[in-house]
Amino acid sequence: MKIVVCVKQVPDPNSVDVDPVTGAIDEERLIYVVNPPDRCAVEEAVRIKEWLGEGEVTAITLGPPRAEEALRQCLAIGADRALRLWDKDMESLDALSIALVLAEAIKGMGYDLILCGAESADWGSGQVGAAIAELLGLPQVSVITELKMGPDGRNATVQRKLERGEREVVECPLPAVFTIDASLNEPRYPSLPCYVEALMREIPSIGLQDLGVRRGSLRIETAPKILGISLPRPRPKKVFTPDSKLSAFQRIDAILSGGVVGRKRILIEGSPEKLAERIVRFLAERGIIGY
Repeated sequence: MKIVVCVKQVPDPNSVDVDPVTGAIDEERLIYVVNPPDRCAVEEAVRIKEWLGEGEVTAITLGPPRAEEALRQCLAIGADRALRLWDKDMESLDALSIALVLAEAIKGMGYDLILCGAESADWGSGQVGAAIAELLGLPQVSVITELKMGPDGRNATVQRKLERGEREVVECPLPAVFTIDASLNEPRYPSLPCYVEALMREIPSIGLQDLGVRRGSLRIETAPKILGISLPRPRPKKVFTPDSKLSAFQRIDAILSGGVVGRKRILIEGSPEKLAERIVRFLAERGIIGY
């Protein structure tokens, strides 16, 4: 079985630092990682290959030279091949144009199953997988949380996420396009020899001319553009202020209860011996201590 996995290199959200004055992202601090749902898709493809006992997993991405690191992580997990698509005309593409380039590359590979992440951590449109299925004329199931291959490898039974926590079970013939939810599995941690081997692998790169895609067919002008970035405003916290007309005990009581009415409070006055005896009796009545 030939499985193609579309992956994307995205910035780690924990490394994004926005300058509050200029509103610009500090590019030097960005750490790039494999999109988490895409990493789960690679893991699932490797598990299917291991379950069948044969097959080939190809990881493909559209990105600049730094995106090779994402492909090498896929090779370390267990992918057999990797391919990077890039040239200067691919710098600003919308989701449909990205899907068009990926579909043209996948078309010449031969495939039985195509896996994508349900959405990316940066733009989060969730459109690329569905667009690839439409361009290749394949059935598509989105946001998969469970995947079981048929015994003959010609169909698969999948469970997909719906709203309000509901699930839908779908039986789908292959070849097909599945978009993977990050909850499907827990990607493995590759061993050091696997990482070293992935670093030594050669990753080919091809452009639009190699794919036979015309620049005029790509929607570069309509690609999303960042107009501005700002930090979220902190939400004001409501602080309870007791009525100044209340007595000191009542104000302390209101502060401790957070303004919640209906809680019974007891005021004890007297000598230290009397107060100690009343506290001990209070704890004993509730079974906290023996008396």
